[in-house]
Amino acid sequence: MLKFGLDWTVFDIAAAKYTIEESDFEDGGDIYKAEIGMQFGPSITINPVDFLKINVYFRYDPTFSVAYNQDSDFLMNYGSYFNTGLAASYKVISLGAEYRWGTTSYKIDEENQDWKVSGAYLYVSFRF
Repeated sequence: MLKFGLDWTVFDIAAAKYTIEESDFEDGGDIYKAEIGMQFGPSITINPVDFLKINVYFRYDPTFSVAYNQDSDFLMNYGSYFNTGLAASYKVISLGAEYRWGTTSYKIDEENQDWKVSGAYLYVSFRF
């Protein structure tokens, strides 16, 4: 009925487009950002009835991040992110909600500038 585990997501890819008026990162315009990472961390799963499972987790997400603005070169660096979430599964199909936050530091004009990210996500997944 109650299980403790260590989750490992081998391959995590994300891409986003940001429209920014003004910031320390750039003077405005669109910024495109892509990330590839791997998540791991503890989880607790409760199996109250039949094939229904409820999962709560916290994961560390080391990530390689790339950002691009039409006025600049590609900016690349390592980013440290964290995820926490809740999912409900029936057999192999899961519905979940997740909150992600973290920071990547890019070198712009010989100066390190932090790009802080946070956001909530809803997702559908297949667990085997």
